[in-house]
Amino acid sequence: MTGLISFISIIMLIACVLMIIAVIIQNPKGGGLDARFGGGANKILGHQRSTDFIEKFTWGLIIFVVACAISLNALYDNDIDNFDDDQVEQSSN
Repeated sequence: MTGLISFISIIMLIACVLMIIAVIIQNPKGGGLDARFGGGANKILGHQRSTDFIEKFTWGLIIFVVACAISLNALYDNDIDNFDDDQVEQSSN
């Protein structure tokens, strides 16, 4: 069970870093990705398409991180229920 918790935690950490990068790429004033690359993305993808993709990608990452957090909470609750109270008391003495 701890292997699954570790795996989900690592995947969640990677998603958080990707989300930080996606938010930094966006610009609330309308520049964002196109302004950083001199408008090259505007010629290839179109301005609206590139910003829509980044926004949808960011929302997808947010949903993924929330789902990971909920699943980790459920896994931690199940893992805690499996502990024996006597072992916890003995280890604290």
